[in-house]
Amino acid sequence: MYNYLHVLGYLVDVGIVESREMKNGKTSCSQCEIDFIATRAVNGLISSWHIQFSLKKNGNRDLYRS
Repeated sequence: MYNYLHVLGYLVDVGIVESREMKNGKTSCSQCEIDFIATRAVNGLISSWHIQFSLKKNGNRDLYRS
């Protein structure tokens, strides 16, 4: 996703949300969400996108764009 947006000329900021769980006395850490903020200026107009990619607890993946 990052490379695709970068090739299209966007400046891309990335954020990761981690989840920590305790199982059998051990702590496990997993990445459950990645956010991309893509910004590009064309003809003096600024275009900005927030793209959220999340992994649900059941293992399914969702992609949200706003």
